[in-house]
Amino acid sequence: ANGNYVPDCVLGPAILEANGECGPLSETSFGKLRAPNQTTAGDVLSGFNSAQTYLWRGSVSIEHQFGPALSVNTGYFRTQYGNLQLTDNTLVAPADYDQFCIAAPADSRLPRSVSGNRICGLYDVRPEKFGQTFNLIAQASHYGRQTDVFNGVDVTMNARFGKGARLLGGLATGTEVTDRCFVVDSPQDLYQCHVAPSWASQTQVKFQVIYPLIWDVRASAIYQNTPGLAAQASYVASNAEIAPSLGRNLGSCRGAAVCTGQVTINLIQPNTVFEPRRTQVDLRLAKTLHVHGANIEGDLDLYNALNANSVLQMQTRYGATWLDAQEILPGRLVKFGAQITF
Repeated sequence: ANGNYVPDCVLGPAILEANGECGPLSETSFGKLRAPNQTTAGDVLSGFNSAQTYLWRGSVSIEHQFGPALSVNTGYFRTQYGNLQLTDNTLVAPADYDQFCIAAPADSRLPRSVSGNRICGLYDVRPEKFGQTFNLIAQASHYGRQTDVFNGVDVTMNARFGKGARLLGGLATGTEVTDRCFVVDSPQDLYQCHVAPSWASQTQVKFQVIYPLIWDVRASAIYQNTPGLAAQASYVASNAEIAPSLGRNLGSCRGAAVCTGQVTINLIQPNTVFEPRRTQVDLRLAKTLHVHGANIEGDLDLYNALNANSVLQMQTRYGATWLDAQEILPGRLVKFGAQITF
């Protein structure tokens, strides 16, 4: 980069090769008059499996009344997706890829299995195959067994106590397990191919209590404890880091004298590392006045009463600003409101 804030690429015949500030295109047929470079398998277009992805969904629940003031409902839910499809680049095969490893940064914030260790199972396409594309949309079942299944449990309660007070809420937990551990084009398809979040990491707990006070004032509170944000670490590895293990420059450089290619690698297995759980408490006081046939309901709301600063969005690219918060839960807020009904 020369810092002139201008994309100094040559948008002409040389566009396919690295030039100026731009690397080569991964799609060699870009901008050319050509036949379509994608087709769909016959059993996707017609027949029993021709429909879009479908799902089977089932549930069972039990509700029990514990006396006149307490009821509990427990439910189990399962969703399973089928008829999954994938895209196969028919111009490349697993043999067209070479394996390499990288040395992960030594960082206490990374999992112990990653920090300072070698990450292998990574592959790069050979230069002569880089950019060649002819995609086939096909049934995943022709290549291997691909699954996507969600199992969940909800437990809710509804209780009455005192003089008109109520307590409602419960917990919801579950996990969606995805698995596509077979090779289509690149052997790197096996890298982090099985994602199975723990049940505990996906559990939500929510309760609401409503309590009548003197002078017809109603007090209520909402408590929420929800999963923290899943951490990601997208590490950008340079050709200089990769070439010693790969035994050549990256395929994207295609024989260039100076290779500036890069590869982005996800260091953390998806849905295994999380920010601290988010706890939020909201409070409300409400009172209704009856004035000349009209009802005036006044509200005093206190959002995020504990002034929690849970992270809602953070930097996922590994570097100096990795895990820096980009958005946090809005701070404590007081709001007054009124509604007139007549």
